[in-house]
Amino acid sequence: MIAFPVSAKKAEVLRAKMAALGCYEKDLEENLLQGSAITILHRPTGIKVRCNRKRSQALNRFFARRLLVEELEARTQNKTRHQVKADHLREKKRGVKRSSAGPGRQPLQGSVSPAVSALLRQWQASSERNQAARDDD
Repeated sequence: MIAFPVSAKKAEVLRAKMAALGCYEKDLEENLLQGSAITILHRPTGIKVRCNRKRSQALNRFFARRLLVEELEARTQNKTRHQVKADHLREKKRGVKRSSAGPGRQPLQGSVSPAVSALLRQWQASSERNQAARDDD
């Protein structure tokens, strides 16, 4: 595969995904457009992607391949790549615990530092004193 100006880990993840989907460099037809834009055609499926995200042609080649992989993954699930990405974000958000306590929620244990906790207690006591003073008037 082509050497991309990204970290070795990112390049390896892309290579692994392409291999898992049976997408090989020999199946790709790459066209360079005006400036640094790239189009890639995956001959076996007819999927064509275009990328012009960065000023670097080499980075656009990497991102175009990533878009192609996303599109191939989405087609295996009979979805668009946008739907797959939205599903992935929803799953990611479900796994995140919320640290702010809103109406009907309890704060997470241990989520506030002792210093912040002390300030909150002082603020609450001050608010209660002010409320009591207003009630006396």
